[in-house]
Amino acid sequence: MPFSVLFSVFGMGVALMGLQIRLSGQLRDQIRTLSTGVHGDIKDLNGRIERVEERLSGEIKAVRTELNGRID
Repeated sequence: MPFSVLFSVFGMGVALMGLQIRLSGQLRDQIRTLSTGVHGDIKDLNGRIERVEERLSGEIKAVRTELNGRID
């Protein structure tokens, strides 16, 4: 096998490894971006759930007070 073919194959291998490393870095960045977005969405949902729980708790107390007033 002539040296030019050997170096050509070696060069293509190095180029493919570089491409793989670059693509894996981009994929890692995309995954990090997606996970950050999902984390933010989860925090927003948790906040909304807490507000609904507080509202329901207040309404339950009001209904309980009203029912206790009717029972007495």
